[in-house]
Amino acid sequence: MRSKTLSNGKEIDVLTNPQMQHTRELHIVSGELNILKRTLYPLYNMINALRERPKASYFCGPGGGGLGNDTPEQMHSSSQSEEKGHGAEISSSARVYLADVADHVLILTEEVDMLRGTVENMINMVNNSATPH
Repeated sequence: MRSKTLSNGKEIDVLTNPQMQHTRELHIVSGELNILKRTLYPLYNMINALRERPKASYFCGPGGGGLGNDTPEQMHSSSQSEEKGHGAEISSSARVYLADVADHVLILTEEVDMLRGTVENMINMVNNSATPH
C-alpha cells in the first residue's frame, strides 16, 4: 500500500533533499489518506452491523405460528412482515466471513493512520529544515 501512495523514491528524495515544494505534494497525499480513512470507517461500521445483526425471529401468525396451519393469505401476510421487520437472515458462516472482512478493513485503517503519521512527520521535517537557523 505504501508504494502506491508515496513511492519509496519520493520518500528518499524528501528525506535526503527536503525542499518546500515537497510540502505541497505531501499535503495532497495527506488529504487523499484522510479521504481513504473517512471511506473505510463507514464500511467497517456497516460490516459490523451486518455481522452483529440478531437472528430473525419468525412472525407467528394467528393461524398456528408458521407450523403449516396458516391459510395462503396469512402466509403471504406473514412473509411480508418478515421482510419488512427482519430482512434476510445471515448464516453463521457468513458472520465468520464478515468478521474476517471487518478485521481486514480495520487493519487497512490502521495502516492508513500510520502512513498519515509518516507523511505528517515528513511535512514537519521539511518545514523545520527550511527554517533559517
